[in-house]
Amino acid sequence: MAIDITLHVGLPKTGSSTLQRHLYMNREVLRRQGVDYPQPDRSTDLPKHQFLTTGLLRNNSAHLAGVLAAADRPSLIMSTEGLSNHLYDFSVEALAAFREITRAHTLRCVLILRAPESWLLSYYKQIIINPRVGIPGVWFYGTDITLDAFCATARAQALTDHEQLPDDIAAAYGAKSVIVLQLEEDWIAGFDRALGLDSNAWSPTPRENESAPGASIEILRQVNAHDLPESERMTWKAALQAFSGTNHTLLKSATRQLIRGAVPRRIDPGILAALRPDQQAALPLSQETLCAFRNFVHEQFPVSGESTET
Repeated sequence: MAIDITLHVGLPKTGSSTLQRHLYMNREVLRRQGVDYPQPDRSTDLPKHQFLTTGLLRNNSAHLAGVLAAADRPSLIMSTEGLSNHLYDFSVEALAAFREITRAHTLRCVLILRAPESWLLSYYKQIIINPRVGIPGVWFYGTDITLDAFCATARAQALTDHEQLPDDIAAAYGAKSVIVLQLEEDWIAGFDRALGLDSNAWSPTPRENESAPGASIEILRQVNAHDLPESERMTWKAALQAFSGTNHTLLKSATRQLIRGAVPRRIDPGILAALRPDQQAALPLSQETLCAFRNFVHEQFPVSGESTET
């Protein structure tokens, strides 16, 4: 059976988590409209289809082939922002195999864009938080890279080229069309309209994955300079989530790992003492906020040998 496939490809930091929750919460309504939102990937905390990105990175799209073979609706929607985030990391061979698997179907992509300056800052926060990965060319995740240095990377420049990006996405995935929506507009309603979905009976969608506070990002950027194991970085992320109260997905995930005992509940006092306020940073860190964070850590995490005086 030929299927109408819609791929929501991102960009990252353009409401992807909210859209994924929107579709997942209303999947039964979608099915009554002849649209399937396949079982999300269980490897993530969000209801998205991460197997698409993983398969392309590994040049193994068998999972996708299985989803298409099992489809029992004339249309399906899949979503993962990794399809734009790693667009330029996928091999020619992997993309060719992807296009071959979907060749018998009609495929379109939905791309959500955001004003470049705003997007770069939000994405920059994400790369400071992200775990380090073994993907060639993605060396800056979990490092202490500055915003200016990141903006100069080929990835940042390619993903903010709004004229070329839709064409590159269409060519990579063999899409018949690329629907471009703007985050600054009512993009969820635009998504529903573009796909011809009747959303009158849909459940309201809560906001997901809010941006982490700038001061927390600057603290973590300075921590990243110490090249800690990921388990120790997770402890810092959990501390920053508890300190700021942010709803950020990865920071909340770190908190859950801490509660389960999967990461150590201890902050290195030497690193805590080495943190410095910086009002000139891309995301300023005041002395007052730093002092409050140090006091918070001393109250909540076992540390020694570091005064709370600043």
